[in-house]
Amino acid sequence: MRFMKKIVALCAVICMALAFSACSASSVSELSEMVTPPSQTDVLEEARNTLETAQNYQAFVTASSTATHNGVASAGKQTAQIAATETPFVWSIEMENAFDGYTYAYSIYTMQAETESDTKAQAGEMSEENAALMSVYMAYDGQWSYQQIDRETMMQSLQGYDVKKNVLSVLNSTDQWQKEEMEDGSIIYRAEIPAEAVVSLADEGNYFYSMGMANLPTEYYEGAPSFLAEVRFSSDDTDSFHVTLYLEDVLQTLVDHLAQQLSGDNTYEVESFQLEYTVSNMNRTTVAPLPKEAAEESVDYRNQIMLLQEAAENEQELDKDQLKEEIPSSVEPQQTEPIQTQS
Repeated sequence: MRFMKKIVALCAVICMALAFSACSASSVSELSEMVTPPSQTDVLEEARNTLETAQNYQAFVTASSTATHNGVASAGKQTAQIAATETPFVWSIEMENAFDGYTYAYSIYTMQAETESDTKAQAGEMSEENAALMSVYMAYDGQWSYQQIDRETMMQSLQGYDVKKNVLSVLNSTDQWQKEEMEDGSIIYRAEIPAEAVVSLADEGNYFYSMGMANLPTEYYEGAPSFLAEVRFSSDDTDSFHVTLYLEDVLQTLVDHLAQQLSGDNTYEVESFQLEYTVSNMNRTTVAPLPKEAAEESVDYRNQIMLLQEAAENEQELDKDQLKEEIPSSVEPQQTEPIQTQS
């Protein structure tokens, strides 16, 4: 009898244990539902939203290529380090180009022009035309130059370095991003950017500027394929990320069309072409002031050219005036006596 009681007690304990186990499993399940890991696009979405609203950022742009032409290999690389703020609008760009061992560097610093209209702008009286006027400083080989141009023209010339716009265009070009978590803790999103988006992305982002192929007509992109894009996060921190575009097949399409237009014979083979953007310090970036030597030593070449043209025109007018003085404007006819005839 006692033995039977022990058996019954043991069964009761087991039942209670199973019951608590079930309750515990249920609780764990409910808890896990409450702390479900982020979905595949959460990290990417957060980064996209942060960049879209960012008032300032730092970026690094790299365009690298390898190719062969008539069996001779060549390699090129262009890098740009950028600090940008939107209010006030200031960009600082440090660039370096390298091609087959030859390297040169230059700097660009652009900001809203300091004109008499600035005071009116602060008072809300500045016209849109004046507000769009930009001061652009550029240093090459130790010499700074300066010019004032409208903002639209400036942005068109520097569109390859408008990292915020270019990266957002890529992120918004497809919703088919696939997430992969790496062993080192980094997160990679990959997507095939559709062929129908290639023309607008490449044109707006000036993807092939480093290859001397800026603003090509649309027909040169005919037959251009889709391309792979990757977005890498070192962790789940969305403050910084790295974007890589694999564009060798698109570049080969452009090269083929150009060869057909020029000679019809193309021996230029693109082996690789990658365009990379690294974005960091969003909303935590301050652009350094304009270098002192830029403010004090810049040469306004456009103004000098205008002055030279004006001087040349004045010299031409002076020459004309001198010529008029040397050559009489009219010659008085000689007085001759009338010929008398005999009747």
